[in-house]
Amino acid sequence: MTMIPKRDITAQHTTINEFGISGLKYKTALSDSSIRWGGLRFGGNILVMLVLLLLMLPVIGSAETEVEGEVSGEWTAEDSPYIVVDSTWVPEDEELRIGPGVDVLFREGIGLDVFGSLTADGNEEDSVRFLPGEDEENWRGFSIHDTEASVDLTYCVMREAENAFLCGDDAGIILKNCNIRSLHKPFGELRPHGDLVSVEMDSCRIEGGDELKFGLSGLIGSNSIIRSGSGEDWGIKSGGYINLDNCTVYGECGDISLPSSEYENCRFWAVNDTVNAFVMVVRRMVDCLVEGTASVGYSGGGEIVFENNIVEIYMGVSICNIRLNNNIFGGDINFSHCGYVIIEDCEIGGTFAITNSNNLQARRCTVLNKNNNINDSFHASLGTDNGEVIIDHCFISGNLRVCEAGQIIISNNTVVTDYVRRWMFPFSYPSDRYTIINNIFLSIGEAAALIYLSNRFDVNNVDLIYNCIWGFESISALDRPFDLDSSNILVDPMIESIDPVNPHLVWNSPCIDAGYPDSPADPDGTRADIGAFYFDCQTVFKDSGEIHPTGFTMYPAYPNPFNASVSVRFQTANSSRIQANIFDLNGRKVFTLPVDYYLPGSHVITWDTHSLNVPSGEYLFQINGEKTSKVAKVVLIR
Repeated sequence: MTMIPKRDITAQHTTINEFGISGLKYKTALSDSSIRWGGLRFGGNILVMLVLLLLMLPVIGSAETEVEGEVSGEWTAEDSPYIVVDSTWVPEDEELRIGPGVDVLFREGIGLDVFGSLTADGNEEDSVRFLPGEDEENWRGFSIHDTEASVDLTYCVMREAENAFLCGDDAGIILKNCNIRSLHKPFGELRPHGDLVSVEMDSCRIEGGDELKFGLSGLIGSNSIIRSGSGEDWGIKSGGYINLDNCTVYGECGDISLPSSEYENCRFWAVNDTVNAFVMVVRRMVDCLVEGTASVGYSGGGEIVFENNIVEIYMGVSICNIRLNNNIFGGDINFSHCGYVIIEDCEIGGTFAITNSNNLQARRCTVLNKNNNINDSFHASLGTDNGEVIIDHCFISGNLRVCEAGQIIISNNTVVTDYVRRWMFPFSYPSDRYTIINNIFLSIGEAAALIYLSNRFDVNNVDLIYNCIWGFESISALDRPFDLDSSNILVDPMIESIDPVNPHLVWNSPCIDAGYPDSPADPDGTRADIGAFYFDCQTVFKDSGEIHPTGFTMYPAYPNPFNASVSVRFQTANSSRIQANIFDLNGRKVFTLPVDYYLPGSHVITWDTHSLNVPSGEYLFQINGEKTSKVAKVVLIR
């Protein structure tokens, strides 16, 4: 072997902190600014120091070791750097171990072929470095061959390899605390269709000029940064699983054929201004941020879980069963050909659409359509006469259209639409069964009609009860009449703001305690309100700013005018017996409601005229307490 003095590589020193991985450091040739000899310390006298250095070079200098052909055994810092000058390989059933502080330098176009196993054990103080040789621009990288080949790197630095790892059938790679930058593919196939590589990484930074391609055996990564180039081929692609935990990925991640991939606490960032992040999610994604789009494809059976994520642009789902909980979607989401979709406590900044699927359950969701997409804000058309749609306690800014689902339950929602000449419920299948209850339908765009009745639809399949409907030109489109149940109220719902920031009811809204009597009570213990948000009678009191009234307060009657029933809300600070009476304008008592005992708090008394022979006109609604009496004027319109 040719022995030459070690070249000074301190110019390449860079702390790894810039990559977010602590503890990995480049090695320098000399670190002391003073020299000890025989217990004496020399410093300050430059001439003396130079003489001593010249005398000590044979002692402290290290050899440069040239290697080629078969290699195995152990490479140590004493013989570093190792110069790979020609074809070099680790034979099958052999192992090459590289110790801490070793530099391996490669000639142009030369790499290391692994048929056996390669282990490099650096540490926090002394990493193992794989670099191009002096005056060389790059090197070939590692080629890992066949079933038994493996590479295990700890605290290693790899720079300027054409392809960091080219892998054969069933090859295995383990990386810990490594920093790898490749000119092209950090991971790629050694032969066509021979890329069954398994990669495990922990606390690494991986960079490449092209895509990071993992084989059918897949990738397991934790606490790592993975970044590819910005061309057409970018990101992580795999025909197998990708399981990432607490990782940051720039660019694309996934493949449509993935059978079982999981992401937890990860961040997916755009490569540049024109290439957004794209994540193919399969099986499970939790606590992740996607600066771009996400897509869920065929899951191979079972249920996909998508929880506590933020997807900034678009979400697409197809051919699977999926449960979405507590997610924020910045743009549109689209579902098709799904077995079932359960979406709860999610915010959708664009539109929501589900087609050609079996079942949908949407609860406590907000659909905002911020981009004013011309499509319906919420569109559910399952395309099957035996599917089921449940939409409950959702706020929808825009148009709600539900059809072709067999069984449709729409309850406790608030829909504020500015669509003109559109209808919400295009009743179509003769067998479709609609239950529409406790909803607010508010049009601020002079919409033509609430529903459209096709000629083949049986109106007896619709239960439209206890809803608040306001702003529509008519209830039904075309010439087919629809008898609206008298439990519905045609009045302004009096919402705090149509802006989705605060779409709650105001204190004197006619929708408060006006829902279906047999519905579950609101959390404040009172009768169900109409709409997605209940008015908290126990803690909210906006008349004169009082939260805990000191006496008896009566609020305006609602709805007023009314055609079937009218309610009056009152608030009392003390327990008392309350009785209500109805008088005409001549002072004659028309009706007396039963006396009841009320605890402190907010309560409602309702006068129901369904079964009473009471003519249209003005009446006085009187509420008598133990020490007070209040009266409200109401108007009955038959």
